[in-house]
Amino acid sequence: MNSIPLEKMMDFLPVSLGIPMFKNLVLQIDTGKKPIELPVHIECIADHKTGLKMGFKGRPVKQLTVLANDDVDVVRTPEDIECVVDRSQVESLFLNPEKERGKPQYVPVNKDTLKSVFPACRFLKVLCSVDQDALKPYMFDGAHYRLSLHGTLKKRVKVVETADKRMYNILYHGMSSHKACLIARFVSFGREKFGAIYPTEDFGFVMSNLIHSNYFREKGIGHILKSGAELDALVNGSLSKEKLKELGADGKPMYDIVFSKIHERHKKGAIDPAMIRDRYEELLKQLISKSKEGDVDPVLDLDDVIKEKDELEEILDI
Repeated sequence: MNSIPLEKMMDFLPVSLGIPMFKNLVLQIDTGKKPIELPVHIECIADHKTGLKMGFKGRPVKQLTVLANDDVDVVRTPEDIECVVDRSQVESLFLNPEKERGKPQYVPVNKDTLKSVFPACRFLKVLCSVDQDALKPYMFDGAHYRLSLHGTLKKRVKVVETADKRMYNILYHGMSSHKACLIARFVSFGREKFGAIYPTEDFGFVMSNLIHSNYFREKGIGHILKSGAELDALVNGSLSKEKLKELGADGKPMYDIVFSKIHERHKKGAIDPAMIRDRYEELLKQLISKSKEGDVDPVLDLDDVIKEKDELEEILDI
């Protein structure tokens, strides 16, 4: 499935979303003297999921932004509508959580005041270098980008400078050797964001978005382990690492015996792409194809989607 080119995305975005992240950036690294400035091109390493539109009797429905009558919770008929609101006049409202009961109270917020704080910028500014082990999987926020070298136009041909190629390789092999990644700041859709840049064998440099630190829940909010003390008591209490060593056999601690069996049973050299395919997406494509052929009650075949079905069912326990 083809993804929408980044430069075409503006055709589909409401004005209120602001300017997306530029696709051609400058990776900027402070050296204490002259900074390293490497021109890079970014592109998502994954395609978008298949999208479906809402429709009625085979035709797509149109959506309006409306203001409902005061006594209406859900708009179901034209009589429920007070007026149609032009998208350019839509305000940003914040639901005031301090209002305990009664009618919800909304506070108008002028987001335009934030645009000058984080203006569009072509710099991917490196803030620090950390060990790759410092990055935990739960810190990533979905989007992943390939960073390739961006050339300049010379006689209608894009040419990558030799000095840029040299610096790319120095950074790539140096970071690989040190098992390091760079934490960088950039601006996307008027928001300040942060990414981890690290070398990979498949894509060269990849930048993965990071969840902002202030979005992580504090311990005790919706979690079983409500404090560091409880976690410490769980892993270092009556069944601590030292205690589990005593419960082992043949000189091996209990945790080593048990997990060795699990690891050997499930160990693979790499993640098999077939194991983590989106089978819903594949079935959706199959359904679309059959619907195009006029099949009004299609039968979907999971065997056509996943060849290693039996192995996957055993792994996924389905």
